[in-house]
Amino acid sequence: MIGTLHIEPLAYGGRHFLVAVDRDGGMGPPWIEHDGHGPVEERTFRGHVHCPTAPGERVLHIDDGTAWVYDVQKAQQTALRDGWGISDETRRDQLLRGLPLTRRRIAALAVQQDMDTLRGWLRDDWCWAVVTVALQDAYGAPTERSSSLGGMDWGLPGSEANIMEEARQLADEILHEMRASPSVTVTESVTAK
Repeated sequence: MIGTLHIEPLAYGGRHFLVAVDRDGGMGPPWIEHDGHGPVEERTFRGHVHCPTAPGERVLHIDDGTAWVYDVQKAQQTALRDGWGISDETRRDQLLRGLPLTRRRIAALAVQQDMDTLRGWLRDDWCWAVVTVALQDAYGAPTERSSSLGGMDWGLPGSEANIMEEARQLADEILHEMRASPSVTVTESVTAK
């Protein structure tokens, strides 16, 4: 995934907008950007087929002599202490299988979900994104009126719906700004000026 990830028109508040989703190059690894993740260590190794790990550690991803290692034991302790939860889908699956959802089991499942999410980021299955909403003129061309928000996830379940909800909020901000300065009209294209 590089560059623009998604472009979609949006009709909102009687106006037309263009929603663009681009990679957010200002965001780093999820375990650095946000709390609620297990510890990940980046290791460089040479001469081994596999990256050496200690008991309780798992390799999330290997790329050209660099490995990202997840400390499952420390993550499990954190999950128990902080009360990490699981997705509704995982909860349903466990209940359908007749498996009890004890505190420890929920923590273990949460750690597995965390590992899967971080592995997906390392493998470029999902990325951080910036959503930009631009008001379109009467001819469908973007105007100078736009608003953006970064740090959104793209490629995870539900991320497209979350981004489109945020896009509607950004469009609402643009409309609010327009009402606050009614002397500005949007009839010509930015490129036509």
